[in-house]
Amino acid sequence: MAFQLKDPVKLALSGERGCVVGVAQYVDSGDFIQVSYLAATGEQKKDWFTVSELVAE
Repeated sequence: MAFQLKDPVKLALSGERGCVVGVAQYVDSGDFIQVSYLAATGEQKKDWFTVSELVAE
């Protein structure tokens, strides 16, 4: 798994920062990482991302 729970990450396109709060592995569709992050709008968000959409901090 590329990321572990509580790892700090950055969203590759937007640069928004957060931490890993969930990980999921699927046989046919790869790994997904749930990130809790502060959006540019100031809102707290939680979403699932593919590994390629994230950068380790």
